[in-house]
Amino acid sequence: MSKPSARWLWPALGTIVLGCSPTPRPDPGRLSLTSLKDPSAPTRYHQSIARGSYRRRPGRRCDIVLRSSGDALADAAAERIDHVLHIDVFYRPVPGKTYVERTMTNARLDYYVLAGAQGLHYTGAGFVTFDLAGDGEMTGRIESGHLDVAQRINGAVDRYGAMTIQGRFRAARDPAGTLDALRRLGGRFDGRPD
Repeated sequence: MSKPSARWLWPALGTIVLGCSPTPRPDPGRLSLTSLKDPSAPTRYHQSIARGSYRRRPGRRCDIVLRSSGDALADAAAERIDHVLHIDVFYRPVPGKTYVERTMTNARLDYYVLAGAQGLHYTGAGFVTFDLAGDGEMTGRIESGHLDVAQRINGAVDRYGAMTIQGRFRAARDPAGTLDALRRLGGRFDGRPD
């Protein structure tokens, strides 16, 4: 019996090692925001999503909270800027049964930019689709949306103006965490003057 050749052994070891490698985590998503502050020269920004969660509500409603850190507009010396998008889906079309087009809206969108004691709240509407996996993970898309600044706290400067929004996301089923995030945002912005 002859010894196995090195040409045969290396590919076999590579297969074994690659087969044992950890499975990469799925991409949690990304938002594309187009600032219309200067309508003659719209500017596009991209925001990665660090984590997402959702909770189902009575009446087929759903709250989705997407969170990220960092800002394409901030310089290296700036403090951390957090972005939070709350999607309140109030109508979910049924594929094959419901007429759907991209100009429809089925969700309220609330986008928050938070930096220390300062904050901006943009609000608007959009069209959001999603699917739920057997393990409860949600995969979705913001097909289209429009946001306008609604509230500023502690002298926050609006760098975006009116915006359009699109993107894709993943969210885990976490009713308590989603509700906690919404309560914290409400406590920070509700009742404050614009």
